Amino acid sequence: MDESGAQPTRDLAQAARQKLSTLNEREHALLVWLTHGHSLVEIAHKLNTSFEAAARLKALTMRKLGVQYTAEAVRIGILAGIDHDVSVEE
Repeated sequence: MDESGAQPTRDLAQAARQKLSTLNEREHALLVWLTHGHSLVEIAHKLNTSFEAAARLKALTMRKLGVQYTAEAVRIGILAGIDHDVSVEE
């Protein structure tokens, strides 16, 4: 580790990318949209599904990521660089 603390940051980013690798395409898209600040209502519309189905998908995604709160999931997304992901249509 250097004085700037770069190694721990790289380790956190690698761990975040590893967690993201467990997500399927819809879970990944949901996390991208959450990270970009979209509401669950907006995400349900984007996924062409009901709010309840989107809420279940969010719960499953968070369980796969090992987090309890949306902010924790968003943090993992940001650490993994998902906030720059352009593969999901806005």
